[in-house]
Amino acid sequence: MNEEEPITPPRRPFAPVLLRISLATFAVLLILLAAGGWWGFKRHVADVHSGTDAVARLLANQTARSFEATDLALLRLVDVASVVDWSDPLSTQSVESEVVSLRFRLPFISRVFVLGPQGAVRASTLGDSARSIDASHRDYFKAMRDGSTDLFVSSRVQSLADGEPVVILARRIGRPDGSFGGVAVISFLTNDLKQFFSGLSVRYASVMVIIGPDGKLLVREPEPEEEVDDPVEQPLLTAMSISRSEGQSWGQIETETRYWSYRRAGTFPVTVAVGASLEAMRTAWLGYVTPYAGFVLSALAALGTLMYVAYRHAGLEDAYRRRLAETNTELERRVGERTSDLEGLNTRLRGALEERDVLLREIHHRVKNNMQVIASLLSIQSNSVNPELRPYFHDNMQRIRAMARIHESLYASDNLSQVDFGAYLASLCGDLKHSFGAGDRVEVDIAGPHLSFPIDTATPLGLLLSEVISNSLKHGYHGDARGRIRIDIERTEGATTFQVHDDGAGIPPDLDLATERSMGLRLIRILAQQLGATYAYERPEGSGTLFRLTLPRTAGN
Repeated sequence: MNEEEPITPPRRPFAPVLLRISLATFAVLLILLAAGGWWGFKRHVADVHSGTDAVARLLANQTARSFEATDLALLRLVDVASVVDWSDPLSTQSVESEVVSLRFRLPFISRVFVLGPQGAVRASTLGDSARSIDASHRDYFKAMRDGSTDLFVSSRVQSLADGEPVVILARRIGRPDGSFGGVAVISFLTNDLKQFFSGLSVRYASVMVIIGPDGKLLVREPEPEEEVDDPVEQPLLTAMSISRSEGQSWGQIETETRYWSYRRAGTFPVTVAVGASLEAMRTAWLGYVTPYAGFVLSALAALGTLMYVAYRHAGLEDAYRRRLAETNTELERRVGERTSDLEGLNTRLRGALEERDVLLREIHHRVKNNMQVIASLLSIQSNSVNPELRPYFHDNMQRIRAMARIHESLYASDNLSQVDFGAYLASLCGDLKHSFGAGDRVEVDIAGPHLSFPIDTATPLGLLLSEVISNSLKHGYHGDARGRIRIDIERTEGATTFQVHDDGAGIPPDLDLATERSMGLRLIRILAQQLGATYAYERPEGSGTLFRLTLPRTAGN
């Protein structure tokens, strides 16, 4: 009788599974390649935008400095010319010397003129050769003769002396009796601004233009290779006009061919714009990304080869499976031995964790007590200081109590890593009402979802909201005034928003919160920066004050 051969179970077909895995891997990698290319393009565009914005800012500052220096020179001429006796040759010669001196001190000045009330040249850098020039028909002379006292900035014009294209800056000369005494005129050369822009080595075929108050072109660098009727794109002029009407001094716009960033040159009525070519930007991005795309495609080809080799060697799986079964048996034996050891270790760790929780509760309790002692000491000390200093002691006591409330919430909670912020905020508002003697005069309503934060977020957030609510109680309700403070909390996927709205006296109209240097507002700014949050004070219609804080959601909160 022949011995029967052992029957082995049929091997599960692995090749189709491997093929599906290979195709899925290729699809995922191609999707990642496309997503990476798109992300890289958006990053590239963002870098171009930020670079163009920075160049526009630099050029606007440079233009403002040049115009400011020219305007100071004009004011100097106006001061000298308004009191000079033009019938006196020595006085006239002193004005001529001042004109020549200004020309050599400021390299971007082409010509300097002092015109009389009839438009004739009284003094200039051209000397006697300019005496025959009559400027009475010029727009700047007409504007000054009609009573304008502002700085006049012309569009690009031809110089009366040599026909060179210049920008005219002019100011009115007033006589001691207030009558019209003429015009001080400076022809402003734009070559320095062009050279400054060229020296920045801006990429992507960038163009710089300077637009005057009438929307006309003052400067363009580089100049167009062919003469065109409209050297400035109309959408750019429209965007500038809208920004001016809305009181904004800067902005950005993307036209069909360029991304433009524009800024006003300080307080002067001219706008500097820098435009980056979209076509040059796309070409540069393609040149940057092509080598990486080639590398990724080569990697995909290599991966395909490896997958083919793996497919051919799928028959080795059975042998590995048997060895794996033997290994698993041995591992299970060892795991059983280790499991009993780990159970004893886990028991000891649980005991250690319980001991740690007890210690943490004690620490938070003692920190809270110590802060209460500090607040009490400050309260006692405030009774013996100058009454004008007592509000500062009071404010600091409120800040210390706000931090103490955090530790009180932690040691009273089952979760030592998170602060129940809703309960904390309610108790904080009660403390502040009692501290400011609001009592039943001011009601505080809190609406929003349940929130909890770690202590490193809850502490600065609690201090910040304490400052805001204290400001409402302190400055919004004087005497026996009654009212309501509403705190609305809204949580979205990306952020948590706190709104504190009171119906009190409101922010004084002459108070500029952006420049106010009080301790409370500085503390709010510092705490908002520490939290990575943004905030704003608003003056709603009617009365009261609205404070909005937007806190981004992170792994910690």
